[in-house]
Amino acid sequence: MVNDTWVITCYFNPLGYRSRRENFQHFSGSIAKQGGQLLVIELAAPNGSFDLDTDSYHCVRVTGNGLIWQKERMLNVALKHLPPECRKIVWSDGDLIFESADWLAETSGMLEDHVVVQLFDHCLWLPEGHLDYQGETQEGGEVRESFAACYLRDPSLSRREIYANHGHTGFAWAARRDFLGACGFYDGCITGSGDHLMAHVFAGALSSPCISKMIGEGHAYANHFHDWAERAHALCQGRLGCVPGRVLHLWHGMLEKRQYFERNQEFKRFEFDPHRDIRVGTNGLWEWAEASPALRNWAAGGFRSRDEDGAGANTEG
Repeated sequence: MVNDTWVITCYFNPLGYRSRRENFQHFSGSIAKQGGQLLVIELAAPNGSFDLDTDSYHCVRVTGNGLIWQKERMLNVALKHLPPECRKIVWSDGDLIFESADWLAETSGMLEDHVVVQLFDHCLWLPEGHLDYQGETQEGGEVRESFAACYLRDPSLSRREIYANHGHTGFAWAARRDFLGACGFYDGCITGSGDHLMAHVFAGALSSPCISKMIGEGHAYANHFHDWAERAHALCQGRLGCVPGRVLHLWHGMLEKRQYFERNQEFKRFEFDPHRDIRVGTNGLWEWAEASPALRNWAAGGFRSRDEDGAGANTEG
């Protein structure tokens, strides 16, 4: 067990997707087998119900605000519940399997020299029904290089505007606790692309065309992000590392239905202002403030369009 390093993740499943729940069981079981200390923050479904069996990990449960994208906001709440001895923090999506048995120890060691690290050099999207990689003959899988691996191979790639060129920005990262304590996660992105925005900042690429393409320039939302970006960059200064190894992504719907690029472009029409449209509720999570009905409906529709159980399967909640 690596005592100074904890794994945090968030779980919210407002539409009751079966695949999301089952994937989380595989993820948490894998972390336990590899000796990881896991803290989960779970947001109840709109009907107030919780999905998770919390016997094998630490869990913080909250209710309310289920139809706003809460990932980074939930992670910021999770930071407050970590024990004092935790010095390094992994944040990971709850639908992953790390192939290496030593990834946690390697991560802890690498954070002695780097401020932030991405936890894989390649990621594999597994086909439906698979829990491991069965080689190149396996149908339906997809392999991508990680953002950090691309950055270390060629730092200029972090300043490219084509996502496929600069590597995958999501899934799993880690950082020193003092860094996250000072700047937190950027939680103003409610389109689901917060990890993409943050990755460019970790690499020192604050002027990347990817950022302006996603959020635009010269308005309240862009200013809100760049305020965070300047603080984070001052602390990180591009000291970004990459843990060798592969991570496996468990299937939960077709990747095309995430529509990250399209949704970021659609989002611009709402002229989103984080100071006006959302606020922190008593539970520490986002709730709507003065957001228009159109924005609220659009945000809720994003969960439905993901169709994570496939073929328009019926969901609960």
